[in-house]
This record gives sequence, C-alpha cells and structure tokens, in this order.
Amino acid sequence: MGYYMRFISKNDLSKVLNDLERHLKGIDANFKFERSNDEDSAADILYRNEPYSQVEVNVPNDGLFEEEIGELQEFIEDIEGPGKEKVVDLLQNAKTIVCFQILFGGRTTDETLDTLAPIWHWLFGNYPGLLQADGEGYWENTNLILEVE
Repeated sequence: MGYYMRFISKNDLSKVLNDLERHLKGIDANFKFERSNDEDSAADILYRNEPYSQVEVNVPNDGLFEEEIGELQEFIEDIEGPGKEKVVDLLQNAKTIVCFQILFGGRTTDETLDTLAPIWHWLFGNYPGLLQADGEGYWENTNLILEVE
C-alpha cells in the first residue's frame, strides 16, 4: 500500500508533466523524469538518481479518473469541516488529477516530502486546485481546509 498525494484541478492539466519537469530541472539539476514510451501522462521522478515518486496525470474518460473521483467523494461523505463545500465542488467539476505515489525508500518522511515540496509550490503557483494527501485531507497551498483521516 502506497502513500498518495493528488493535485486536483478544474483546469485541463493533461500536458502538465513537461512543464513540471522543466521547472524542477531549472531549480535543481538533480531532478530527473523517467518515462516509458515518451508518455506525457506518467513518469518516475528521481532525485540524485533515487526514485522519489511515480506521477500519473488522469483526465476524464482515461479509465481511472472517474474511479478516483468516486473514491475521493466517498471518503468525504461523512466528513464535516469548513472546506467541505469547496472540496465537494472541486470533485464534481474536476478535469485533472495529478496523482503522485510517494516513494520513501530508506529516507525519512520529512526528507522525502521536503525534497518534493517544490512540486506543490509550483502547482499552486501556476494552477487553481487542491492537494489531497492520504490520511490528512485537502490542502489549499499550506492550509489544511478539510481534514480526512
């Protein structure tokens, strides 16, 4: 069982990986994206040649998007909180899920997430959306707006 973080947006971010790769390499040459078959929708993110995350972009009708949205909606059905209305609206109108499976390897949680932090900063700086983190909830930039355990 992995640990997942998902950036969910009402915008079409189907081509976001190329821009994200350029950004990460621009701030730190130790970042590398490995793709199979030159896919625009999936990659392994490496840092200093160690895997830190697998990323996949899911959009409507790709075979996984609707299933993911349905599961995320189920998880919040009985949750109450100040950000619930915003989360419900986002899930009903989402056009993209950028799904990251975080790979800790032998590293600490903090070390791994700190290394990947430029990803979230860049996504929030360039696109409207929320970040869903397994076992935590929904984040709007650095603010937890709906806790989901």
